[in-house]
Amino acid sequence: MAFFKQGDIGEDGVWDVWQLEGPTMVWYFRGEPHVHTWVHVRESV
Repeated sequence: MAFFKQGDIGEDGVWDVWQLEGPTMVWYFRGEPHVHTWVHVRESV
């Protein structure tokens, strides 16, 4: 799990951008004013 200071919406110190990473996927979230999510899944090599 990763959190990013860059993209702090409202500069309130609350993590607004984070992602979960696995060997074959990345799941990215950005919050405020509502949640956006992107999922990238790939085949194993």
